[in-house]
Amino acid sequence: MLKDLTVKLPLVDAVQMVPALKRYMKELVAGNVVEEENVMIVTKECNAILQNKVLTKKGDPGRFVISVKIGPMTFACSLCDLGSSVNLMPYSVAKRLGFTKFKPTKISLVFADRLTKLPVGIIEDLHVRIGDTLIPADFVVLELDEEPKDPLILGRAFLCIARAIIDVEEGIIDLRLGDMVVRFEMNKLLKKPMIDGQTFVIDDGIEIAGEVTEEILANDPLEVDLTKAEGVHGFLSEDIEDFAKMLDSSLRVEKMVA
Repeated sequence: MLKDLTVKLPLVDAVQMVPALKRYMKELVAGNVVEEENVMIVTKECNAILQNKVLTKKGDPGRFVISVKIGPMTFACSLCDLGSSVNLMPYSVAKRLGFTKFKPTKISLVFADRLTKLPVGIIEDLHVRIGDTLIPADFVVLELDEEPKDPLILGRAFLCIARAIIDVEEGIIDLRLGDMVVRFEMNKLLKKPMIDGQTFVIDDGIEIAGEVTEEILANDPLEVDLTKAEGVHGFLSEDIEDFAKMLDSSLRVEKMVA
């Protein structure tokens, strides 16, 4: 029955009768009511800022590239550029792909050095293959004096369609293509040779060049033969051996009596 009992009192009388209520009302009027305590978890970056700590300095991670295929051609290092609003393709690459007619455009491209260029045209709805997925993309075709090392530049529009997630610290690009995630790791992709099936040999010619210079610049033609050890005549060994034979040979002079 006491639970159902309701007592109505004026606020002033209630404050005088209940000491805890009196203290609460005093803090409420003074604006010192303590709010409910909560726990907030902050990241290490926020923690460093709040505690005035300096984060670890890191170097430039380099460029971010992915491997794509257009028609019969594979572009192992296609540059991903979040600073570009369009996809760029050199005119020389477009010709190799068989494109000769382009959609006219009135846009002009302004580069980082403030250089302005007018594109040849636009290729619309070009299918870019990544794995088994085809991604439609529009490419602005630009005529260049020299084809760059990374011929294709994929801008924000392409990366948005591919639902790209770029981890700059780890050097990883994840493309979420439907139910599949294609990962590109820069430390592996950029170390992979760009030309397969070919072997190139670089010979160190410093030693040979030194021998030739030493022998050619000698003041006395016989100096090389006289200063070099026998059998160690360097690049001009055949000529030096001829000089040696000439030194060893002598004409017999008979004594003549007047």
